[in-house]
Amino acid sequence: MPKNYDELVNKYGDSPLSLGWGLKDRRELRFKVLTERWNLRNSSILDLGCGFGDLLGFMKASGLEVDYTGFDTSCNALEIARAKHPSGRYELFDISNLEEEERHFDYIFASGIFNDKRAEPNHFVRSVFGQAYRLANRGFSVNFLSTTASLRYEESEYTAPSLIARICEENNMRFEINHFYMPFEFTVHVSKKEGFNPDLIIYDEYFETEN
Repeated sequence: MPKNYDELVNKYGDSPLSLGWGLKDRRELRFKVLTERWNLRNSSILDLGCGFGDLLGFMKASGLEVDYTGFDTSCNALEIARAKHPSGRYELFDISNLEEEERHFDYIFASGIFNDKRAEPNHFVRSVFGQAYRLANRGFSVNFLSTTASLRYEESEYTAPSLIARICEENNMRFEINHFYMPFEFTVHVSKKEGFNPDLIIYDEYFETEN
């Protein structure tokens, strides 16, 4: 079952430990990898499992102005997020209920939401991918702990990159998997861009300058 993040925030406060990460904080690297494929300027963003809203802080530090909404199940984490990054919009929301959401966003991001043990982890991944694809106007990026990890923790969920590739293929999603940046994690980018230059047979955004 997912961790009780309200209890963790009560115990550790504004710390990566409260979000289920270790003391070797790698959030900035994860944020860089999550966002580097997209041109985010003046876009609307949904951050699933936003924690302390630090993805918004990262974007602002990078000079990006975005319309940011963060969903999280922890009231305590959201209270800290509102104080740290007040320009964002934060909502208490269980990601398992994404089918109830009707608002659309240009991009959707999620860091760490698939890391907790669940009764049916593959079903959860498929559900989130389906709903993120429905709600995202342009694309979404999410990360996972990888089954290539030689050191594993009992309370954590590890996902095979091949499973994610299969889910994307089954749903005709255009995707990219980055397994370069850390030995035991990977990030998936899914694009909804469909139009391409018939003279080049290449998607136009391949030539765009990102961020």
